[in-house]
Amino acid sequence: MMAFSSLAYYAFELEMWRRFEARIKAREFDLVHRITPLSPTSQSLIAKRLAKCGVPFMLGPSMAGCRGPNISSTGSMRSGNGCPMCGRSTN
Repeated sequence: MMAFSSLAYYAFELEMWRRFEARIKAREFDLVHRITPLSPTSQSLIAKRLAKCGVPFMLGPSMAGCRGPNISSTGSMRSGNGCPMCGRSTN
């Protein structure tokens, strides 16, 4: 199933590039933000093209359900059973 999702996302990126290429190259956009990554390992087909145009590419949010590291008042990471980033229970 993930493979088909990847194909659909790549088709979306290529269509987005086709529609906006001239405007991107004209620097009408300050940034391209990929807000719907399939996974952190999914490659973007347009990232290199954007770099050649001098337009920054931002990926994220990653782990959107997590709030960030669970840090105690002393600044150390708290241990426990749960997500290492937000401390939510995995049970």
